Amino acid sequence: MDLMDSQDTAISSAQSKSDPLDRLCLGLAVVTNVVQETDRVGEELLSTSLAWKCQGSSDCLPECACDERTSALELLVTVYVEQGIKTENDVRQSMFPAGHRDQSSPLQVDSAEANFLRGHVAVLLALIAQQTPRAIATVRAGTPLRPLLDTCRDWLATFELSAKRLSGSQGSALDAPGHALDKVKDAIVALSASL
Repeated sequence: MDLMDSQDTAISSAQSKSDPLDRLCLGLAVVTNVVQETDRVGEELLSTSLAWKCQGSSDCLPECACDERTSALELLVTVYVEQGIKTENDVRQSMFPAGHRDQSSPLQVDSAEANFLRGHVAVLLALIAQQTPRAIATVRAGTPLRPLLDTCRDWLATFELSAKRLSGSQGSALDAPGHALDKVKDAIVALSASL
């Protein structure tokens, strides 16, 4: 086994051990950072067509050739809406539990993860919608704006509280990501003004 094979094996092993939610959140963080640093992402997401169930076959390289394609932004709105359905179902199930559930029940963990994911996607949609009128129209067509904004505000408050707690436990070594949060706040205000 040469060095490249051993590195590939190590990466595969690490990926199989990592939590899919962690990878998804990391991916969302990268996309959010890109959206905050460039004004072209909204238009790019509108002009990129994908199918919800595209498997990435060779026919779909370099762009998706599947039937029933839609814009990447519409798919991101669909992720937001689907996470809302998952969250609402989790809440309904926890109201009528099939037995006793403690604080560490998988249902409660899944619901917390779904809420976090939904909040992050909502913030991403707000940032994208701020970039172009076509993007705000697409977001508005896919989901009501008031609940989206409420989700953004809840996610932002949770994020700020977590950052504050973390910086308190780390001393001054950890600075809150103020610039990025200011852009999120500006996007929420701009989207609120469009109501």
